[in-house]
Amino acid sequence: MNYKSKTHFNFIIILLILFQFNPLQAQLLHSIDVIAGAPLNFDSKVSFHQAGEEDISLMGQYISKPLEDPYYLGFRLNFNIADHVWELQFLHHKVYLTNTTEQVQHFEITHGFNTLTAHYRFIYDEFNLRLGTGVVLPHTESTIRGVQHASTGGIFGWGYHITGPIFLAGINRDWMLGSHFYLNTELQFIGGWAKVPIFNGHAHATNFAFHFIFGIGYKL
Repeated sequence: MNYKSKTHFNFIIILLILFQFNPLQAQLLHSIDVIAGAPLNFDSKVSFHQAGEEDISLMGQYISKPLEDPYYLGFRLNFNIADHVWELQFLHHKVYLTNTTEQVQHFEITHGFNTLTAHYRFIYDEFNLRLGTGVVLPHTESTIRGVQHASTGGIFGWGYHITGPIFLAGINRDWMLGSHFYLNTELQFIGGWAKVPIFNGHAHATNFAFHFIFGIGYKL
């Protein structure tokens, strides 16, 4: 397991522990989803600010490479509170800037444009709708004006930083495989903003994307 995979795996495990083993949450937990998929990114603004240099601003064009390590994946914990379903979702989303320039040689948020969201699920006969909000937990690597930089510090010193905000809207359908397991097909729209470190400064990056998601769930 390389550094990217190991760091990302440890980060997910810690989040699971924080959510799963809270006694109140464990009592209210209704179901768990493990999800994967692929995003469709829209062009969105990104700007770079370095001390002593002119700001750089461009309309970023992104790809995600969901099947390359570190992989696009996530999990969701669903809670039944007074017959209403509330959810916590972590999604490891990645963005690679493709329209680089002479000054912006490389820019990626691939340890993750991670999203941590809380949402409410509207349950209908066949489909569910969800609306929510949360924060971005990004980890970036870049080469700006010829100088490479990888995020450091932040959460547990692993280079993840709490920023945001983010919003989410989604529609899904569950396909029961028995009394407990089910398949999930889903479309989410997620939009968010992140401030990430670069050498001698920071970047402001926005991302808006449709996320085509599939997964497997377990109902308790």
